[in-house]
Amino acid sequence: MEDRTSSAIRLEDLEATRALLGLAENYRSKREEKLGELPFLYNVLEEVRVNENAHTRLLMRLLKYTPALLSFLTWLKEKYTTFDPPKVDKPKITAEKHRIDGLIQEEKYAIIIENKVCGAVEQEGQLGRYIDKCRELGYDQSDIYILYLFDRSGNDPSPQTWGEYKAEDFGGRYLVLSYKDDIIPWLKTFLAGCEGTEEKTKVLREGVAQYLDYLRLLFKIDRYTTMKSELTRFVEDELKLDALFLCSPQELIALLKDKLKSIDDLGAEVERLLKYYRIKAWGKDTEQKNRSAKVFIDAEVGKSYPKFGIHYQLEGAPFVALAEYYIEESYVSVGLGCHQGASEKRLRDLVGKFKDGPKKGDEMAKGWVTGSRGNKLWYGWYKVEPEEAMAKFNELVRDLEAIGAKMVLKLEIE
Repeated sequence: MEDRTSSAIRLEDLEATRALLGLAENYRSKREEKLGELPFLYNVLEEVRVNENAHTRLLMRLLKYTPALLSFLTWLKEKYTTFDPPKVDKPKITAEKHRIDGLIQEEKYAIIIENKVCGAVEQEGQLGRYIDKCRELGYDQSDIYILYLFDRSGNDPSPQTWGEYKAEDFGGRYLVLSYKDDIIPWLKTFLAGCEGTEEKTKVLREGVAQYLDYLRLLFKIDRYTTMKSELTRFVEDELKLDALFLCSPQELIALLKDKLKSIDDLGAEVERLLKYYRIKAWGKDTEQKNRSAKVFIDAEVGKSYPKFGIHYQLEGAPFVALAEYYIEESYVSVGLGCHQGASEKRLRDLVGKFKDGPKKGDEMAKGWVTGSRGNKLWYGWYKVEPEEAMAKFNELVRDLEAIGAKMVLKLEIE
């Protein structure tokens, strides 16, 4: 009886997941249909359907130009007198790293930019997780700044997105901004002051003008607002909410909350699947490039540590070059794994050889973490973002070749 009940629960879960996937696909189709109904406007960005991530990349790319970043922070300080921006020298600016939309970093500060343009929705505790990540990177809470972007003014992030933090914890270092009332006016100011006859200045001005033109179209005309309303009504109809509200408003509210949680859960599962299939794809690519090597792929769905690698020998001792996910983390470990057939002496020898990375003292060895001989799993590894994993793995292979390590098809254990 207990087994049949468990099976029934699993079947119900599968049916709920299929229904949710069906709703997502129906929504995607309806959204494409509505986008196709929008009036003709000729703008390159309009034609490629810029979304939330693209807006973030465009903004962060512009802010990589230090005069633009200085202009932006100065403009914010003049408009919002309570905002006290940090002093900028040589910032590192990234988009979508550590799962943070935009991040501006120097030794003494980190600025989180969270972008909710194009109807992007909050995830549970999202902003709190970003703050925690910055603290993991070594920043005190007092050194963390937050710029939260919406389409239009009048919105605020909900209390839940802060996690264990509160907005008042970031006095002078937190602003809620909008594209319509902040980004567009600042871009106009920046463009007016961006003078010069050099080719790079002309290219910059043309790019900013194109983006500004697109944003003006986006927020001057209410066609996107109308489209969003139509899509909201579409979801309402798909879930048959009108009928449910007449019967029980409280049940309807509970249903919507459950749908939001299910969507979050589904998103988390898709992210997990992405990790397995990234490993498989990376392994296949490596196999094609290195046919003389023994490339193995261990990425069956359900494994906690999906991985792929190449077998090597150095001075008679076996080991593997690995790229591995821990399924609960967002980073990839790229490094050198211990072979289970290696002798204790060979383990000690290779741990010593690789204590500073494959190239001792080389710049590439920065970020190398020495493995523990106790667990005999790794000689050492780099923690990298998924987008950087294959470049780091290929770099590792080149470093191994430079010190005389040989790829092998069949390991000969001493």
